Amino acid sequence: WIENMNTVLDDNKKLCLMSGEIIQLAPTTNMVFEPMDLEAASPATVSRCGMIYMEPHLLGWRPLMTSWLNTLPTTTTELHKQILVDLFERFLPPCLCFIRKSGAKELSPTNDTNLVKSLMNLIDSQIQAGFSDEGKLKQYEQKIITGWLEGMFLFALVWSVGGSCTAQPGRTLFNDLVRDLIRGGLDENQMMTYSIIEPVTQAENPYVMSFPREGSVYDYRFIKEIDNPDATKFSNIENKAAWERWVEAIADAPPIGKDATVNQIIVPTIDTVRVQTLAHMLVTHQKAV
Repeated sequence: WIENMNTVLDDNKKLCLMSGEIIQLAPTTNMVFEPMDLEAASPATVSRCGMIYMEPHLLGWRPLMTSWLNTLPTTTTELHKQILVDLFERFLPPCLCFIRKSGAKELSPTNDTNLVKSLMNLIDSQIQAGFSDEGKLKQYEQKIITGWLEGMFLFALVWSVGGSCTAQPGRTLFNDLVRDLIRGGLDENQMMTYSIIEPVTQAENPYVMSFPREGSVYDYRFIKEIDNPDATKFSNIENKAAWERWVEAIADAPPIGKDATVNQIIVPTIDTVRVQTLAHMLVTHQKAV
């Protein structure tokens, strides 16, 4: 019977009955189908419908990544995109598996699509800030740009996938997982600790912008020379980028005025600096917070 609906789904919206009668539907009439499956539907019928809904867990995150790569700035070369794909394939499966299987508590329930979209938004915000000027980008070697892509991805990973879980024990274990993935593959004991199902092998090449050994991955933000007004701090750094502690931003906060009333005083802390920085980064580049 669905094949008899093809003419209704066309622009002319005419229902042709078996008796030969033709019924013209009003322009304001819309039709919605909610089938259990598409086994009895031909491509001609499917192509006339506006959308095919699939469960997020059936779709997966890879189609989202593929379509997102096509929206990156024109200064992003195929080599840059391949570096990002390798980072996604290396870190996302074990990190998402950790969030779902390890028993880590989330601050708010999420699904994999939400977390991957948040990851892309944070990478987008950093790429748009630094890769928009092709003239400046050409001044840097490929090794430096590779380090930037790694740093931007790792920072976004921590504050998207890793940012959804609570401090104890979620963030503590996530910190260890990310550091172990950067260092190499995971053995059986590590896979049991992090509740990882798929095996993780050694990376082909060592990562240029790994996190500092001190503290946690949540203690740092990624900064690079191309979009930082204070270029002097990168003059002696080979990769022209660095991991800066969030606490250093508190020292740069303006002093509280003597005439400020109590209800106007906001005492900066690491948490307020993190939230303000991430919110400003996303809002500036018109991304959902």
